[in-house]
Amino acid sequence: MADSNAKEIEYSHKLILNDILNYPASLRLCVDNYFSVNYRKLFQEIKDLLKTSKISRILFIGNDFNYFGSLVASHNLITSSILPIKFSWESYEVSEFYDYILPKKIDDGTLYILISKSGQSRLISKIIEQLRLIKINKNSIWLVTNSPNSSNAKKCGFIFPTFVESEIVHGTKTFHNTIFVLYLISELILDRNPLSDGNLSKVNDVLEVMVHRLSYYQELSVKVAEFFGKDFRFLYFIFKGVSKSTAYNSVMLNLSLYKIFAEAISLGQILPRSFEVSDKNIRCFFLVNNEQAESMDYLPSNVNSITDQLGRMILISNNNNLISSLKNNPKVFSISYQCEIPSLTPIFESLIIQLILVEQGKNTGIIIS
Repeated sequence: MADSNAKEIEYSHKLILNDILNYPASLRLCVDNYFSVNYRKLFQEIKDLLKTSKISRILFIGNDFNYFGSLVASHNLITSSILPIKFSWESYEVSEFYDYILPKKIDDGTLYILISKSGQSRLISKIIEQLRLIKINKNSIWLVTNSPNSSNAKKCGFIFPTFVESEIVHGTKTFHNTIFVLYLISELILDRNPLSDGNLSKVNDVLEVMVHRLSYYQELSVKVAEFFGKDFRFLYFIFKGVSKSTAYNSVMLNLSLYKIFAEAISLGQILPRSFEVSDKNIRCFFLVNNEQAESMDYLPSNVNSITDQLGRMILISNNNNLISSLKNNPKVFSISYQCEIPSLTPIFESLIIQLILVEQGKNTGIIIS
């Protein structure tokens, strides 16, 4: 009986909510560590290595939220205005990589960036074992992990900790810190200095906004729960651009916090669909940042078209023009945020969604009060 009660307390609404609201402290710990003298020296060492190496191909490899976080790094590389022609890059889910891509002979032109919270997952261990077996240079194997002292970490050339001390729900804080670390790595690959004083100032601004607005987003989550109601059975997470990572991770998180059917789908995929369902059964999140503001004049009509077919939508965006243009649509509840670094916008999106899902879970009795 005692064990059962302990489990209920562990996953109570209060504890989960407090854990989410404490996230800025987790990011601050990560930021302070990476902008320290030791990591600045390490990043300079890696930059020098990349310039003299034969590496022409970079692979990001991870499972669940680790894989989704790698999509942010890939997007940062794709959208960079100054791409180093020396590198190409790909993102793989770990089982897909192990089954189809895992090399059988030495390849000194590939950099393997493995992403694992524990650093000890079965397939990550097997991949590292195979890379060592075919004598891949240790410096061509990097590990992003929350367990920098794991046995696998000792077999990799460079370790990038995520510095998450604790989390109630698996992956909530680690997903966000993984995004931050992979953002730094992608900037490093682009031969920029992600640990410059100027970038530190931008990151500090992001943190300051997050701390200032998080309690406000908590208050909004209560209103969103009222707006959504309880009479629905399906969630769409509709995304554009870098928000793909948030959408896919939110589907997984939804299974943990709310336990309702959900799907992540791009804006381009959902618009051509013919919906033969009742709008009472569906709710939508639409995630889009201001990265390409000049080419998004068509978005209001897109959103109106989707809400006409599917009903109520939560718009999460830092595109103020888009939010303003939809203010008269009663089926759209808009939530704005500010983030100067486009690659970090998924952190804001995901935090807001976490708060909403926790509130929905409480209202339906899935998460105890």
